[in-house]
Amino acid sequence: VQLSERFQVAIDKAAMRAGKQGSAEYLDDWRRSYSNCGDNLDKEASEAAEKYETEYSDDQLSLLAKAKGIDPEKENQPEIP
Repeated sequence: VQLSERFQVAIDKAAMRAGKQGSAEYLDDWRRSYSNCGDNLDKEASEAAEKYETEYSDDQLSLLAKAKGIDPEKENQPEIP
């Protein structure tokens, strides 16, 4: 499942603002999380994508991009492994 293009645009803008160059630097800050799922992975992935699509407005994505991908409202963001 792929998120809409607006997420890719925001990610690219955040990476540029953060001075990330090349795919290695670009992917270094990506965070991964794990959760338990049922047997229908396609359904679970679609539901997760829909959650992100509804939770993040265009304005919120723009603010995240301007903040180099760091959400200023979340105090305890997970460390990058």
